[in-house]
Amino acid sequence: MNSNHRTRSLFVLSVGLVGVLGGASGALAQQAPAEDPPGAYGAAEPQPYAPPQQVYTVDVYEQPYQGPPTQPVSATPRRVVVPYDDGMPIPEGGYVRSRSRKGLWIPGLAIFAASYFVTAGVGSLTLALRDGTSNNGQPWVPIVGGFLVANTPGGRRAAAFSVLAQSAGLTLFIAGLAARRRELVYYTDSGRGLLFGAAPLRGGGMLSLTVF
Repeated sequence: MNSNHRTRSLFVLSVGLVGVLGGASGALAQQAPAEDPPGAYGAAEPQPYAPPQQVYTVDVYEQPYQGPPTQPVSATPRRVVVPYDDGMPIPEGGYVRSRSRKGLWIPGLAIFAASYFVTAGVGSLTLALRDGTSNNGQPWVPIVGGFLVANTPGGRRAAAFSVLAQSAGLTLFIAGLAARRRELVYYTDSGRGLLFGAAPLRGGGMLSLTVF
């Protein structure tokens, strides 16, 4: 009787321990997440760690192409020179100048020099051949040097031509230096224009129109 009671008590205690252990294992199963077994489908495999690469950037500055340098364009006034007559208006900044007539004294000087040296050279050569001397200064006398050494009709004709040539050249030279002309000098923008002028004359007047 006692043995049966003891056996029944041990059975009840065993059933109670089994229930307590089962409840504890179920609670632990709910708290801990289930891990996928190795090789299971859908399990994420660990990736090898790769350190981030450091990228270096360099700023490159490119200058734009400017082409060949160009010179600045500036409006340069144009210099105008016209003959000046009394009474002509003088533009602002203009002035009147007096100049010799190069068209007269330059040709006159050339004619005089050519005829003088030719006559003197020929006269000196003639004296050297005729009298055996070339130290005579008569051929080098201006204008009349040819007459001083000429003793033949041909020589006198050549001397007369030399006198005329030297006289004409000397006259043009002196006239070109003496007969000066007046010019009006002023500056204007590029282009052409007209310049009106008026000069009083005895018993009337004269109008002039200059295109520049």
